[in-house]
Amino acid sequence: MGDTVAIRLNSNPSTGFSWNWQNEKEAAAVVLEGKEYITDEVIITGSPVLEIWKFKGVSAGTDTIKLAYFQSFNPETIDQSQVVVIQVNETKSLDRLVVSFKSKGAGIDREAYTNYKSLLAKEFPTIPITEAPWGREGEIDICVDFKDMPQSKREDFLQRSKEILKDRYAEIRINEACRK
Repeated sequence: MGDTVAIRLNSNPSTGFSWNWQNEKEAAAVVLEGKEYITDEVIITGSPVLEIWKFKGVSAGTDTIKLAYFQSFNPETIDQSQVVVIQVNETKSLDRLVVSFKSKGAGIDREAYTNYKSLLAKEFPTIPITEAPWGREGEIDICVDFKDMPQSKREDFLQRSKEILKDRYAEIRINEACRK
């Protein structure tokens, strides 16, 4: 769930032809996230383009996507059709997060460590955390247990962690055990 799949189809919209999703109302596992046209040249009448349909998985299950290629003003004359089966698997639960602050030979990134601890204290004060020192230069893991947090909040927490630790010497590991 949450992943996106792209279907690429040759098209010629300048002639009125385009791809249309015939059974959209039947879909339960995916939603249309977007549609775009790509061409290497200026679009003139008759020039081909690549039509890209992006579907996002929203619930576990399988959808059969039926696409038909016709002119919008004449939908009875289908020129081509495509059938694509998309299976959406259930996402594994995010139960634990381990953030390892590493050293390049001169100790950990103290600013990143302080900023992360501040994030935890200000925005997520009730999350149970443990710290596990493991190296000779101050290396440390911050272990976060999500057992009492809704899954949607867990994803938010993971995103915030990635934002604050971007371009820092720290590693985020998901669902791994904390060092002892």
